[in-house]
Parts: sequence; structure tokens; C-alpha cells
Amino acid sequence: MKCIVAVFMAIQFIPFQGKGQLTIVYESGTIKYDDLILKEVPEFSEQNIRYRYSLYIDKGVSKFSRDSLYIISFPDTKDIQSYWPFKDVYKDYNKDSWISACGDYKKGYALAKSISSVAGRSKNFNWEITSEKKNIAGISCIKAISPSRNSVAYYAPELPYPDGPEDGIFSLPGLVLYYETPHETWMATEVILHKDSLQIPELITVFNEREITLSYDEVRRLGPENVIIADKHSPKGQWLKFKR
Repeated sequence: MKCIVAVFMAIQFIPFQGKGQLTIVYESGTIKYDDLILKEVPEFSEQNIRYRYSLYIDKGVSKFSRDSLYIISFPDTKDIQSYWPFKDVYKDYNKDSWISACGDYKKGYALAKSISSVAGRSKNFNWEITSEKKNIAGISCIKAISPSRNSVAYYAPELPYPDGPEDGIFSLPGLVLYYETPHETWMATEVILHKDSLQIPELITVFNEREITLSYDEVRRLGPENVIIADKHSPKGQWLKFKR
């Protein structure tokens, strides 16, 4: 069904409401490259990689992390490599704090924003809430579409967390368990209840990403604790994790 039951043209930031502790495991498929990129490097069409992520929620704090990748196929070309730096996005809804630590940043540094500023930009989604429903990881979800961003999301009203994959601010009335863009799709495969606490590490935060971003050559020299390198020699058919 495509019957639209509500249109959110100016969604306000939803304060944190969830009270439990959860872990959500997401998986995404191979990134879809633009035609212009494939024209320049047609070998990318031979790349088939799955990615796994984890979202930890501890009451008013969350952490979304890149976890591991699974190579199904990769171009048999010595010059083609794919670099996947670690990335942890921490959100403290009680302090309106959004912090991203990444393998391609200088060690000990992180990019800082306010959750409300990220939520403000999410108004550009202009979500349209439909009557379509789907069970994802055993939880009933409602479909929302964003024609302006060409995106689709399924959120779980029974999980009142204003969070989800990637940067994690969707301004939808429930945890996002499925998110699709023209280039990538994230789907929750498991939702786990637990009692583990989450601590945000002490990091030097900046507001200008350029101040802390490493060069391409510097990223290439990082060790396996910070970046997973996929090439024709990488093991296939198994999940490759950061060695942290």
C-alpha cells in the first residue's frame, strides 16, 4: 500500500524517550557507485561486499559503530583497493551531544556537533508516513518515504528511540531499523536486550572536520586496528573485523 497518512514538513527534534538498553545489528550491501565513477573505474562493478554495524543504546546514550565486512567478490586487479576506516558515532541525548570518532581522523580527535543541529538538517527529509508495515528483526515497523532525498525508512514505534544507522538522526517517532538511499541500504538483522553500560571516551573534539582529517596516504599506512583494507588478496567468505 502507498496510502500516505501523514506528511511531516517541519519535524521538530524528538527528545530521548527510550529507557532500556539495546544492541541492534545492521547489515548493508555493496555501495552503489555513480555511473560516472563506473565509467572511470569499471572494475568497481565486480566488487561485492557486505558490511556489518552495531548500534548500542544505553538509556540516553548511543554508539553506532562499523563492525566488520564480508567480501563476496573483488576485482582481480592489483591497483584496486577499498579502505574502510573504523567509525564510532556517539550521541548523548541528555547533553545534546553528537561526536564522531573515525579512523581517518588524527588519533585522539573527534568531530563534535549538537544533536539538535543534526536534527535540524534532518527536516530536509520531509518524511511522509505511510500505512505500509513490515516486520524487521521480529519487530513491527512503519514505512516512511522522503521524496526530496529519495530515501526510505522503516521505524519501530514500540522502540521510542530517536536513533538509527549511520549518523542516526532521523526525527521519526521510533527507532529506524531499515534505511535506504540511492547508494546504500541498512537493515537490522537482530535486536538484543541487555544491561551493559556505555561510556563515551575522552576525546579532543573540534567543529571543523578538515582540522583533523588524515590524507589518503596517511590512511593507507594505518594498522588493522583502524582500517580494513579489501583487495584481491583479502580473505573471502568470512567476516573481517577491526583488530582493536
